[in-house]
Amino acid sequence: MKIIATADYHLSLKETHGTMLPSGITSRLQDKLSLIAESVKYAIDNKADLFISAGDEFDSLNPPELLRYKFIEVMAPLFEAKIPWRLIMGNHTYNREYYNMMSEEKLLTLIGRSDFQIISEPMIEEFSGLPLTYLPWTYIDEAGKFLKANPNRIVFGHLPIEGAFLNDYEFSIKGGLTKDITNTQVFLFMGHYHKYQTSDNWAYIGSIAKQDFSERNQTKGFLEIDIDDHDLNFKQVPVIDRPFTQFEFVEPQDPLLLIEASKFNGDIVKIKLKGTNNWVYSINKVEISTKIEKAGALKAMPPDIEIVEASMNKLVFKERSNFADNIKDYCKEQNRMDAEMLMQEILTDVINTERTI
Repeated sequence: MKIIATADYHLSLKETHGTMLPSGITSRLQDKLSLIAESVKYAIDNKADLFISAGDEFDSLNPPELLRYKFIEVMAPLFEAKIPWRLIMGNHTYNREYYNMMSEEKLLTLIGRSDFQIISEPMIEEFSGLPLTYLPWTYIDEAGKFLKANPNRIVFGHLPIEGAFLNDYEFSIKGGLTKDITNTQVFLFMGHYHKYQTSDNWAYIGSIAKQDFSERNQTKGFLEIDIDDHDLNFKQVPVIDRPFTQFEFVEPQDPLLLIEASKFNGDIVKIKLKGTNNWVYSINKVEISTKIEKAGALKAMPPDIEIVEASMNKLVFKERSNFADNIKDYCKEQNRMDAEMLMQEILTDVINTERTI
């Protein structure tokens, strides 16, 4: 049996990482739809038996009609290929009383599309003899009780697991399904954390596209899962997402020098500026954004700014050296050799004044 599992699309008409297209959606939303379409085509081409969307298909409850239509349009080839589709509700799309696409589910049921099912409550399915458990976003203790009562299954859900990485550098220390719970199952495939990762008996599918700049170095994709005679194998099928490129400039660096020498190929670009108030606000950010987009970027995002107190840029004296050498080294580090003579004069005046006191 072959299963294609995807997760965390976070579709939104308010996507900021892109430009508006004539179709009425942003270029970044179109990126995501295209990547989802790629996973659907892969499922069809490789004759998958089941397609699973493991939560947070949209970025909020009750998405606009246009967005729901665009999503169904991308997924429709699954119906034509007669590949069953299970849509699991995540924390962004479900609040126990209402979940996304309720009207679409009723309509598809009305016209006899039994191969489509929205998972809004924990449930069990014997799919072609394969024991599967589905876990939408719910309370951890409820999920734990459900799993303990139904052991030895392959689980697809949208929940945190203790010990999983939230992102490239952040570690989940507490909260989530604990090892004594996950060990009751054959394997768990989860949505919710956007970084693709695996452990002894669980894996996070990972988001199919970058959601922000913290994910800029992650490989995005979906999972191909093969199950044969109780032998389970899976692999990430990577997709080529648009590059997210970030630069950080610290006073007194000149951002324009690097930007003018750069070439972009449809990148989404953001810069970070760190320095004193005077330095940060002396930089022409409109000029930088214009040059970034002229260099081939899809979009230059508003810069992140971190103001550092001027006192932090202080002169630190090195041991076993005189004042004059320290001033010279400091001016060289700050790229302010023009200030060396003035600083030497001021220091001389201070020393002479102290000698007369």
